[in-house]
Amino acid sequence: MSAVRAFCRSHPILIACAAFVVGYFGLQIIPQSQATYWGGVPSRLILSVIMLAIMAFIGGWAVIKPSTKGLGYAFKAGSYLLIVMFITGIIMLLPLFAGEQTLQSNWPFLLLGTIVFYLLVGLFEEAMSRGIIQDGFLARLGGTRSGIIIAVVLASLLFGVAHILGNLFAGGITDWETTLNALKRVYLTGAIGLYFGALYLKTRNIFAVGLIHGLVDIFVSTANGILDPAMTEEPNETIHNIINITTQLQPVLYIPAIVIAIVILMRLDVPDRGRLFTNKSSAEEPTTPAGKPPEESGKPA
Repeated sequence: MSAVRAFCRSHPILIACAAFVVGYFGLQIIPQSQATYWGGVPSRLILSVIMLAIMAFIGGWAVIKPSTKGLGYAFKAGSYLLIVMFITGIIMLLPLFAGEQTLQSNWPFLLLGTIVFYLLVGLFEEAMSRGIIQDGFLARLGGTRSGIIIAVVLASLLFGVAHILGNLFAGGITDWETTLNALKRVYLTGAIGLYFGALYLKTRNIFAVGLIHGLVDIFVSTANGILDPAMTEEPNETIHNIINITTQLQPVLYIPAIVIAIVILMRLDVPDRGRLFTNKSSAEEPTTPAGKPPEESGKPA
Protein backbone atom coordinates (compact mmCIF):
# COMPACT_ATOMS: atom_id res chain seq x y z
CA MET A 1 0.00 0.00 0.00
CA SER A 2 2.80 2.42 0.89
CA ALA A 3 4.47 1.72 -2.46
CA VAL A 4 1.30 2.66 -4.31
CA ARG A 5 0.98 5.83 -2.24
CA ALA A 6 4.61 6.71 -2.96
CA PHE A 7 4.02 6.15 -6.67
CA CYS A 8 0.98 8.45 -6.61
CA ARG A 9 2.88 11.18 -4.77
CA SER A 10 5.75 11.03 -7.23
CA HIS A 11 3.45 11.24 -10.27
CA PRO A 12 1.09 14.15 -9.48
CA ILE A 13 0.27 15.05 -13.11
CA LEU A 14 -0.59 11.44 -13.92
CA ILE A 15 -2.91 11.26 -10.91
CA ALA A 16 -4.48 14.60 -11.84
CA CYS A 17 -5.22 13.32 -15.35
CA ALA A 18 -6.54 10.04 -13.98
CA ALA A 19 -8.92 11.90 -11.63
CA PHE A 20 -10.21 13.95 -14.56
CA VAL A 21 -10.86 10.81 -16.62
CA VAL A 22 -12.55 9.02 -13.71
CA GLY A 23 -14.73 12.05 -12.99
CA TYR A 24 -15.79 12.66 -16.57
CA PHE A 25 -16.45 9.06 -17.58
CA GLY A 26 -18.00 8.35 -14.19
CA LEU A 27 -20.73 10.83 -15.07
CA GLN A 28 -21.31 8.99 -18.36
CA ILE A 29 -21.28 5.47 -16.92
CA ILE A 30 -23.18 5.78 -13.63
CA PRO A 31 -26.94 5.58 -14.38
CA GLN A 32 -28.87 8.77 -13.68
CA SER A 33 -32.29 10.13 -14.51
CA GLN A 34 -32.66 13.52 -16.18
CA ALA A 35 -36.26 14.01 -15.03
CA THR A 36 -35.35 15.89 -11.84
CA TYR A 37 -32.19 16.83 -9.96
CA TRP A 38 -32.82 13.85 -7.66
CA GLY A 39 -31.84 11.63 -10.57
CA GLY A 40 -28.30 12.94 -10.49
CA VAL A 41 -27.78 12.60 -6.74
CA PRO A 42 -26.47 8.99 -6.70
CA SER A 43 -23.78 9.65 -9.34
CA ARG A 44 -22.54 12.82 -7.61
CA LEU A 45 -22.54 11.07 -4.24
CA ILE A 46 -20.52 8.13 -5.58
CA LEU A 47 -18.04 10.41 -7.37
CA SER A 48 -17.69 12.66 -4.31
CA VAL A 49 -16.77 9.62 -2.21
CA ILE A 50 -14.31 8.43 -4.87
CA MET A 51 -12.54 11.79 -5.12
CA LEU A 52 -12.36 12.23 -1.35
CA ALA A 53 -11.05 8.67 -1.01
CA ILE A 54 -8.30 9.43 -3.55
CA MET A 55 -7.36 12.54 -1.61
CA ALA A 56 -7.30 10.65 1.71
CA PHE A 57 -5.27 7.77 0.28
CA ILE A 58 -2.58 10.02 -1.21
CA GLY A 59 -2.43 12.84 1.30
CA GLY A 60 -3.76 11.26 4.47
CA TRP A 61 -7.07 11.74 6.29
CA ALA A 62 -6.04 15.21 7.43
CA VAL A 63 -6.55 16.64 3.93
CA ILE A 64 -10.27 15.77 3.97
CA LYS A 65 -10.97 16.13 7.69
CA PRO A 66 -14.08 18.33 8.09
CA SER A 67 -13.23 21.59 9.79
CA THR A 68 -14.57 25.09 10.26
CA LYS A 69 -11.09 26.47 9.62
CA GLY A 70 -11.22 28.87 6.70
CA LEU A 71 -15.02 28.73 6.50
CA GLY A 72 -15.46 32.35 7.54
CA TYR A 73 -12.82 33.50 5.08
CA ALA A 74 -14.42 31.44 2.29
CA PHE A 75 -17.77 33.16 2.84
CA LYS A 76 -16.15 36.58 3.14
CA ALA A 77 -14.02 36.22 0.00
CA GLY A 78 -16.85 34.42 -1.76
CA SER A 79 -19.48 37.01 -0.84
CA TYR A 80 -19.29 38.81 -4.20
CA LEU A 81 -20.11 35.72 -6.21
CA LEU A 82 -22.73 34.56 -3.72
CA ILE A 83 -24.52 37.92 -3.86
CA VAL A 84 -24.39 38.11 -7.66
CA MET A 85 -25.73 34.58 -8.04
CA PHE A 86 -28.43 35.11 -5.41
CA ILE A 87 -29.68 38.18 -7.29
CA THR A 88 -29.48 36.23 -10.56
CA GLY A 89 -31.57 33.48 -8.98
CA ILE A 90 -34.22 35.98 -7.90
CA ILE A 91 -34.34 37.38 -11.44
CA MET A 92 -34.85 33.87 -12.82
CA LEU A 93 -37.89 33.56 -10.52
CA LEU A 94 -39.53 36.73 -11.90
CA PRO A 95 -41.90 34.72 -14.18
CA LEU A 96 -43.26 33.10 -11.00
CA PHE A 97 -43.78 36.43 -9.26
CA ALA A 98 -45.47 37.83 -12.38
CA GLY A 99 -47.83 34.86 -12.65
CA GLU A 100 -46.43 33.62 -15.98
CA GLN A 101 -45.32 30.32 -14.46
CA THR A 102 -46.39 28.32 -11.45
CA LEU A 103 -44.61 26.09 -8.98
CA GLN A 104 -44.72 22.39 -9.70
CA SER A 105 -47.10 20.54 -7.39
CA ASN A 106 -44.26 18.74 -5.57
CA TRP A 107 -41.96 21.76 -5.50
CA PRO A 108 -40.74 21.26 -1.88
CA PHE A 109 -39.45 17.80 -2.84
CA LEU A 110 -37.90 19.23 -6.01
CA LEU A 111 -36.31 22.11 -4.08
CA LEU A 112 -34.75 19.66 -1.64
CA GLY A 113 -33.45 17.64 -4.59
CA THR A 114 -31.94 20.79 -6.11
CA ILE A 115 -30.16 21.59 -2.83
CA VAL A 116 -28.84 18.06 -2.27
CA PHE A 117 -27.77 17.65 -5.89
CA TYR A 118 -25.79 20.87 -6.12
CA LEU A 119 -24.17 20.51 -2.71
CA LEU A 120 -22.84 17.17 -3.96
CA VAL A 121 -21.87 18.72 -7.30
CA GLY A 122 -19.88 21.35 -5.41
CA LEU A 123 -18.10 18.76 -3.29
CA PHE A 124 -17.37 16.39 -6.19
CA GLU A 125 -16.11 19.07 -8.55
CA GLU A 126 -13.99 20.81 -5.93
CA ALA A 127 -12.45 17.57 -4.68
CA MET A 128 -11.57 16.60 -8.24
CA SER A 129 -10.63 19.96 -9.75
CA ARG A 130 -9.03 21.71 -6.79
CA GLY A 131 -8.21 18.94 -4.33
CA ILE A 132 -6.55 16.62 -6.86
CA ILE A 133 -5.98 18.28 -10.24
CA GLN A 134 -4.92 21.71 -9.00
CA ASP A 135 -2.70 20.20 -6.31
CA GLY A 136 -1.20 17.96 -8.99
CA PHE A 137 -0.12 20.99 -11.01
CA LEU A 138 1.07 22.77 -7.87
CA ALA A 139 3.29 19.84 -6.95
CA ARG A 140 5.27 20.48 -10.11
CA LEU A 141 4.85 24.24 -10.60
CA GLY A 142 4.32 25.70 -7.14
CA GLY A 143 7.92 26.66 -6.45
CA THR A 144 7.40 30.26 -7.59
CA ARG A 145 4.48 32.70 -7.57
CA SER A 146 4.19 32.59 -11.34
CA GLY A 147 4.19 28.80 -11.14
CA ILE A 148 1.37 28.87 -8.58
CA ILE A 149 -0.71 31.13 -10.81
CA ILE A 150 -0.04 28.94 -13.86
CA ALA A 151 -1.06 25.83 -11.90
CA VAL A 152 -4.36 27.40 -10.81
CA VAL A 153 -5.06 28.72 -14.32
CA LEU A 154 -4.37 25.31 -15.90
CA ALA A 155 -6.69 23.57 -13.45
CA SER A 156 -9.34 26.22 -14.07
CA LEU A 157 -9.09 25.87 -17.86
CA LEU A 158 -9.43 22.11 -17.54
CA PHE A 159 -12.45 22.69 -15.32
CA GLY A 160 -13.94 24.94 -17.99
CA VAL A 161 -13.25 22.53 -20.84
CA ALA A 162 -14.85 19.70 -18.86
CA HIS A 163 -18.17 21.56 -19.04
CA ILE A 164 -18.28 21.42 -22.85
CA LEU A 165 -16.90 17.93 -23.49
CA GLY A 166 -20.34 16.32 -23.47
CA ASN A 167 -21.61 18.77 -26.06
CA LEU A 168 -18.43 18.39 -28.09
CA PHE A 169 -18.55 14.58 -28.18
CA ALA A 170 -22.27 14.69 -29.00
CA GLY A 171 -21.55 16.79 -32.09
CA GLY A 172 -23.18 19.90 -30.66
CA ILE A 173 -20.33 22.25 -31.64
CA THR A 174 -20.61 22.55 -35.40
CA ASP A 175 -20.48 26.21 -36.43
CA TRP A 176 -19.27 29.62 -35.31
CA GLU A 177 -22.30 30.26 -33.14
CA THR A 178 -22.02 27.00 -31.20
CA THR A 179 -18.24 27.43 -31.00
CA LEU A 180 -18.59 30.90 -29.50
CA ASN A 181 -21.20 29.63 -27.04
CA ALA A 182 -18.82 26.83 -26.04
CA LEU A 183 -15.93 29.29 -25.58
CA LYS A 184 -18.20 31.51 -23.48
CA ARG A 185 -19.04 28.54 -21.27
CA VAL A 186 -15.34 27.68 -20.90
CA TYR A 187 -14.65 31.28 -19.91
CA LEU A 188 -17.48 31.42 -17.35
CA THR A 189 -16.72 28.07 -15.72
CA GLY A 190 -12.97 28.69 -15.98
CA ALA A 191 -13.34 32.07 -14.28
CA ILE A 192 -15.34 30.59 -11.44
CA GLY A 193 -12.79 27.77 -11.26
CA LEU A 194 -10.02 30.35 -10.83
CA TYR A 195 -12.05 31.93 -8.03
CA PHE A 196 -12.59 28.62 -6.24
CA GLY A 197 -8.98 27.62 -6.85
CA ALA A 198 -7.72 30.72 -5.07
CA LEU A 199 -10.18 30.17 -2.20
CA TYR A 200 -8.99 26.60 -1.76
CA LEU A 201 -5.33 27.61 -1.68
CA LYS A 202 -6.12 30.19 0.99
CA THR A 203 -8.43 28.08 3.17
CA ARG A 204 -7.13 24.52 2.57
CA ASN A 205 -10.71 23.42 3.31
CA ILE A 206 -12.26 21.40 0.49
CA PHE A 207 -15.64 21.30 2.25
CA ALA A 208 -15.77 25.09 2.67
CA VAL A 209 -15.03 25.72 -1.00
CA GLY A 210 -17.38 22.92 -2.02
CA LEU A 211 -20.13 24.57 0.05
CA ILE A 212 -19.60 27.96 -1.63
CA HIS A 213 -19.63 26.22 -5.03
CA GLY A 214 -22.83 24.36 -4.16
CA LEU A 215 -24.62 27.49 -2.93
CA VAL A 216 -23.70 29.38 -6.10
CA ASP A 217 -25.21 26.60 -8.22
CA ILE A 218 -28.29 26.34 -6.01
CA PHE A 219 -29.03 30.05 -6.34
CA VAL A 220 -28.95 30.07 -10.14
CA SER A 221 -30.66 26.69 -10.63
CA THR A 222 -33.58 26.82 -8.19
CA ALA A 223 -35.99 28.32 -10.74
CA ASN A 224 -35.19 25.56 -13.22
CA GLY A 225 -35.73 22.95 -10.54
CA ILE A 226 -39.09 24.02 -9.10
CA LEU A 227 -40.98 25.97 -11.80
CA ASP A 228 -43.48 24.33 -14.11
CA PRO A 229 -42.09 24.91 -17.64
CA ALA A 230 -45.58 25.51 -19.00
CA MET A 231 -46.51 29.18 -19.35
CA THR A 232 -49.84 30.22 -17.82
CA GLU A 233 -50.07 33.45 -19.82
CA GLU A 234 -48.28 35.47 -22.48
CA PRO A 235 -44.66 36.22 -21.55
CA ASN A 236 -44.01 39.65 -20.09
CA GLU A 237 -41.55 41.31 -22.46
CA THR A 238 -39.99 43.45 -19.74
CA ILE A 239 -39.32 40.49 -17.47
CA HIS A 240 -37.77 38.43 -20.23
CA ASN A 241 -35.64 41.38 -21.33
CA ILE A 242 -34.32 41.59 -17.77
CA ILE A 243 -33.54 37.86 -17.79
CA ASN A 244 -31.81 38.12 -21.19
CA ILE A 245 -29.75 41.14 -20.11
CA THR A 246 -28.69 39.34 -16.93
CA THR A 247 -27.58 36.36 -19.00
CA GLN A 248 -25.67 38.55 -21.44
CA LEU A 249 -23.93 40.40 -18.60
CA GLN A 250 -22.54 37.22 -17.04
CA PRO A 251 -19.09 37.52 -18.69
CA VAL A 252 -18.75 41.05 -17.28
CA LEU A 253 -20.08 40.11 -13.84
CA TYR A 254 -17.38 37.46 -13.55
CA ILE A 255 -14.53 39.94 -14.01
CA PRO A 256 -14.51 41.07 -10.34
CA ALA A 257 -14.35 37.40 -9.33
CA ILE A 258 -11.24 37.01 -11.48
CA VAL A 259 -9.72 40.12 -9.89
CA ILE A 260 -10.45 38.81 -6.37
CA ALA A 261 -8.83 35.49 -7.28
CA ILE A 262 -5.70 37.23 -8.59
CA VAL A 263 -5.44 39.35 -5.43
CA ILE A 264 -5.64 36.22 -3.27
CA LEU A 265 -3.03 34.44 -5.38
CA MET A 266 -0.65 37.41 -5.21
CA ARG A 267 -0.82 37.38 -1.40
CA LEU A 268 -0.11 33.68 -0.93
CA ASP A 269 3.14 32.52 0.61
CA VAL A 270 5.72 31.09 -1.78
CA PRO A 271 6.46 28.27 -2.45
CA ASP A 272 3.15 26.43 -2.37
CA ARG A 273 3.18 22.90 -3.71
CA GLY A 274 -0.23 22.04 -2.33
CA ARG A 275 -1.06 19.56 0.39
CA LEU A 276 -1.96 16.38 -1.42
CA PHE A 277 1.30 15.25 -3.02
CA THR A 278 3.62 16.78 -0.44
CA ASN A 279 1.51 15.82 2.60
CA LYS A 280 2.21 19.24 4.10
CA SER A 281 -0.15 21.94 5.26
CA SER A 282 0.36 25.52 4.15
CA ALA A 283 1.61 26.32 7.64
CA GLU A 284 4.52 23.99 7.10
CA GLU A 285 5.60 25.59 3.85
CA PRO A 286 8.50 28.04 4.13
CA THR A 287 7.74 31.64 3.39
CA THR A 288 9.88 34.35 1.89
CA PRO A 289 9.53 38.10 1.41
CA ALA A 290 7.37 39.13 -1.52
CA GLY A 291 9.29 39.31 -4.77
CA LYS A 292 12.03 36.94 -3.55
CA PRO A 293 10.96 33.37 -4.33
CA PRO A 294 13.19 30.68 -2.86
CA GLU A 295 15.23 28.27 -4.87
CA GLU A 296 13.53 25.13 -6.07
CA SER A 297 13.77 22.51 -3.34
CA GLY A 298 13.39 19.59 -5.70
CA LYS A 299 10.51 17.33 -6.62
CA PRO A 300 7.86 16.45 -4.04
CA ALA A 301 8.22 13.22 -2.18
